[in-house]
Amino acid sequence: HKGLALRYLPRLIRYMRGKAPLVYDYSAAVRCCSSDAVRHESVIPTILPNWDHSPRSGVRALVLKDSTPERFAEHVRAVKKIADSKENDLVFLKSWNEWGEGNYMEPDTRWNRQYIDVLGSITTKCE
Repeated sequence: HKGLALRYLPRLIRYMRGKAPLVYDYSAAVRCCSSDAVRHESVIPTILPNWDHSPRSGVRALVLKDSTPERFAEHVRAVKKIADSKENDLVFLKSWNEWGEGNYMEPDTRWNRQYIDVLGSITTKCE
């Protein structure tokens, strides 16, 4: 989509010049995890609570901003719906303990256990 490309072009140019990380809204970024491509039986969907690679990559990083337990819940529900429609309902949880990338499923001082509780409440089916 031309409008979308123009909207992200300045950000991409700063990234390519090594001046700023690529920063995307969490909710928009995780939509790819429930896109049509993920619906194929051979693709295993992935959920991720957050992502910020800047501690390791600096200005060459990818950062997802504004992740919250509520937004994570929307993401998990969308991926679960896809997984439930497949013969193989396996789902990957990306980097459940990557503290260096802000991508973890452990209690913290900001959200306490909210991400863990969200995941547990949505994925109670284990066989």
